[in-house]
Amino acid sequence: MASFIQTLLTKILHTLYVIPSTIYDMIISNFLTKYSYERLVFYMNQRNPKRILDIGVGTGSPLKHIWNQLPQNCEVLGVDIDQAYVLKANNIFRNYNLGGRKLEIRYQNFYEVTEKKEGKFDAVVFSSSFMLMPKRIEALELAKSLLTPGGSIYFILTLQPDSKKNSTFLQFVEYIKPKIKYFTTIDFGQITYEKEFETLLNKSQLKIVNKEKLNKEFNIPTKIFRVFVYETKA
Repeated sequence: MASFIQTLLTKILHTLYVIPSTIYDMIISNFLTKYSYERLVFYMNQRNPKRILDIGVGTGSPLKHIWNQLPQNCEVLGVDIDQAYVLKANNIFRNYNLGGRKLEIRYQNFYEVTEKKEGKFDAVVFSSSFMLMPKRIEALELAKSLLTPGGSIYFILTLQPDSKKNSTFLQFVEYIKPKIKYFTTIDFGQITYEKEFETLLNKSQLKIVNKEKLNKEFNIPTKIFRVFVYETKA
C-alpha cells in the first residue's frame, strides 16, 4: 500500500512539474515562437553557421519545428535556466532523428558559458531571453566574445513603440506580463521598447544587419505582441 501511494505521489508531482511547460507550448510556442524560429532560420541559413548557441531554448518545441531546415552537419548547444523546460526539451529530442546534426541541451546559466569551455559559435541566439538578462551590457559583451569572425548575434523579442508608452493598453500589459510566470514559470519581464533596445545595441557597438517584425497572417498573437527578429554583427 505504501509503495502504491509513493508511486502515485511521484506521478502527481511529475505531472505538476511539467504542467507549466505544457501550458507554454500550447499557448505561446504553438502560436508564436515557432513562427519567430522560422524567420530566424531564414536569416541564419544565409550565413550557413556550423555552430549555434541558443540561449533560452525553452521546451525545444520550436527548435524541433525548424530542425531539418538547419545547415547539414551543424552543432547546436541550447541552454536554459528552467530545469523543467530543459527536461521537456531533452524528452522531445530523445528519439528524434537529428539527421547528422548534433544537439546538446543543458540546464545552465548563459553567464557560465565561456569560450574556454565551449569554444566559438557562428551564431548566438537570444530566443526571447535577452529582456530577462539582469546585466544586459555584460550579456552582449559575452555573446560577442563567443562569436567566430563574421558571426552573428540574433534576437527574438517583443518590442513596443516608444510613442505608445503611456497608452492604457500598454499599462495593462505592463501590469499583466510579469504575472504570466505564475502559469508558465517563465519570467517574461517588463515591457521593452524598440528605441531603448536599439540604443543598447548601439552602445555595445552591434550593427543591425536585418530587422523584421513578425506579422503572420490570421495569427492574433503575432499582431498583439509585436515580435521582432534581429540579426546583428559586431
